[in-house]
Amino acid sequence: MGQDVQRPNIRRRLLRRGLVVLASAALLLVGLPAVFASADPDDGDSPFFTGDTNGGVKTSRTDAGKFKHCADPAKGEDFQTATPDQVGLDPKALDQLAGFHLAKAQRTLYVFRFGCLVRTGPLNGVFENIPQHQWSLTKGYSTAVIGRAVTMGYFDVDDEFGKYFPGVGDERHQHVTAQQLMQHTSGVKMNWANEIPGPDIDRVAAWSSAPMEHQPGTYFSYSQNGPNTVNAMMEKAVQKHGYRDFQDFAQRELFDKIGIDRDDYLWMVDQAGRTEGFAGLHVKPKDMGRFATLLQNGGVYQGKRLIDEKFLKEAKTGTTANPGFGYQTWINNAPWYNTVALNGFKERIDQPLIASAPNDMTYGWGWRGRHWFNMPNLGMMIVTTSMDHDFEYDPKVAGSEVAVQGEQMSGYHEFMRIAMRAVTDQKVPDPGPYKGREASLTAFNAGNWVNPTYTVQNRLTGGLLDPNKKGLVINAKNIARVMAHTGPFVLYN
Repeated sequence: MGQDVQRPNIRRRLLRRGLVVLASAALLLVGLPAVFASADPDDGDSPFFTGDTNGGVKTSRTDAGKFKHCADPAKGEDFQTATPDQVGLDPKALDQLAGFHLAKAQRTLYVFRFGCLVRTGPLNGVFENIPQHQWSLTKGYSTAVIGRAVTMGYFDVDDEFGKYFPGVGDERHQHVTAQQLMQHTSGVKMNWANEIPGPDIDRVAAWSSAPMEHQPGTYFSYSQNGPNTVNAMMEKAVQKHGYRDFQDFAQRELFDKIGIDRDDYLWMVDQAGRTEGFAGLHVKPKDMGRFATLLQNGGVYQGKRLIDEKFLKEAKTGTTANPGFGYQTWINNAPWYNTVALNGFKERIDQPLIASAPNDMTYGWGWRGRHWFNMPNLGMMIVTTSMDHDFEYDPKVAGSEVAVQGEQMSGYHEFMRIAMRAVTDQKVPDPGPYKGREASLTAFNAGNWVNPTYTVQNRLTGGLLDPNKKGLVINAKNIARVMAHTGPFVLYN
């Protein structure tokens, strides 16, 4: 995909920076501590990455007119199907793909081409109607909902936190933009004990009370509270237009339009009652395909544009801080990327995310194998869920279940090699067996997991299990509502 994205609203950013400088100077003149304590030399937004984008294998644009094409399913309809030969795929390779997926302890598999469902996994019939936790793939759904609000003119990626939460946090928190929050470059300290799952804190309070370690926009640090914060900003924006909250807007303006029923999914809220952005969404696997189809279609569903092309182009463009990560979207054409630092150490990996996958592929990543893999040139989309093991899982290797660091390694590489062998209308280059970085128990940074003083203070600031907060009550009601419709399912499974 192209990387020639124009930076949005440069005039506004220059004005904003000028105001920040004036405010900082004023504080210094009256003898107050400087709000910009960071020594980072770059005081601007992290620019879009415009360097080498040769990651992955090259594919050409398939002529979809040569193959069967299927219409987007309406609400209550199943996806239309096609045989592999009708869409230019090899059935034997697809069988091998499904077998590999199952052997890696995965749950459901969907292979789409040109809108047609071509192959499913052996366990789809058991699990496809049971809402499954999306973990960090929730970030992708949140981004799509935000994109819808941007498209409707209700929200802007340049909107600052202080516009919606004036006086919350310090001066630097106030000027963090929605774009920086989606790019995970807000600059706040990452500490897993303050951000791990559980609807037990007010995440906006937790994010805004976290210390600033870097100039906003200049440093990538995978975040959990940041996605909640940008959701909360957008919620306030759409409430001015008559929507009750984030989920009301999401349902009316996106879920309804792609055919997902309100009672078929559960989206958890935090202790303050705000929609979780980092995780917490439980969706039926077969409905994941509807969202994936929207992305495959470039923001269009049943002929209607729901998400602006410019927003999606920016979402699929990395930054200089992490070229492999856009608006909560992983980007395969990047020559290197930064990890999410599950062991407390962020690492730069000098290889593409999945070297055997198409150069134009982007995807969402959820813990242990929740994914949508979008390959526009090939007109393909693959959607997966898991049994809480990721593609690296090998029962013969004790450490593989941990997958402590790096989410894309040999298992993903081989999975995509098989998927590319299935394509018959063009010969997709095969880079051969995996030669990249393997999983390893790298040095553990305990301070990025639990810093006792910071952890306790931050969680108390966030309202840990505060009985006066409404999140737990809302979640209990929503769990009961969805269970009454879909039957029992396991939270956070």
